[in-house]
Amino acid sequence: MPRNVNPRKRAPRRKSNPKNQLRNRIFLLLFLCGTVALLIVLNKATLLRYLGFVTNRYEQRASNAANTNQRTKEVFTSFPKSTFGIDVSEYQGRIRWQEVDSAYGKPIEFVVLRATAGTNYVDKQFKGNWKAVRKLAVIRGAYHYFRPDENSSAQAENFIKTVQLKPGDLPPILDIERVSSVQSLHNLRKGLRNWLDLVEAHYGVKPIIYSGKKFKEAFLEEEFSGYRFWIAAYTVTQREFPPQQLFWQFSESGSIPGIRGPVDLNIYRGNSEALNRLTIGR
Repeated sequence: MPRNVNPRKRAPRRKSNPKNQLRNRIFLLLFLCGTVALLIVLNKATLLRYLGFVTNRYEQRASNAANTNQRTKEVFTSFPKSTFGIDVSEYQGRIRWQEVDSAYGKPIEFVVLRATAGTNYVDKQFKGNWKAVRKLAVIRGAYHYFRPDENSSAQAENFIKTVQLKPGDLPPILDIERVSSVQSLHNLRKGLRNWLDLVEAHYGVKPIIYSGKKFKEAFLEEEFSGYRFWIAAYTVTQREFPPQQLFWQFSESGSIPGIRGPVDLNIYRGNSEALNRLTIGR
């Protein structure tokens, strides 16, 4: 028969000492603080580069503002009889139009708004901007951003159903800035011509074409010689207006009271009386 074996009694658990717990927590906290301090020391150069980047960003903004001021002064000096204006879209957000009056020492006399893009897009701020600008003592205009991979007839219809031009407004404006990735240059030009013809037939006035200087010279110079142009050129120094060119967008980094963020700055080649004669119904 097996011998009787007395089972071992379990030793009682030691109760944790609150003082030990506190000591361990303090040690852990000191260890973490030391680790963070060591990382900061080891990555000091990286940290300084980051702080330098932030500082440089604000310095760059100030530099850009100074450059825009200087360029605007030079443009106004070169064309003292020109008319100053701006163009905006939803990218400027909600605009406090009651504050939009003058900038760079010159009154703002025309405002052009993006109305539509492609076959079905309507600028989110267009409706409100269109009504608000009507109440100002400025000439207003609307443009369509042409998407070269989309149907030109549908794009014309999108603009026509969105924009109701009235006497005193600028003629409709077509913005074309890039070639197509799905069709030939020949067909793109046909599409542009189709948009221009449809819009002219609807409003009874020949549209204006907006484009970059290099794009216009490469793709639009001869084929659209019968049209008037609004040219964007931010780095060139223009001393005169070619016969076809009505407007010059000379900067994309303007600062205008009442508008958040950079704004496109433009001049019309003539004075305000000449600009009025360009409008619909004049």
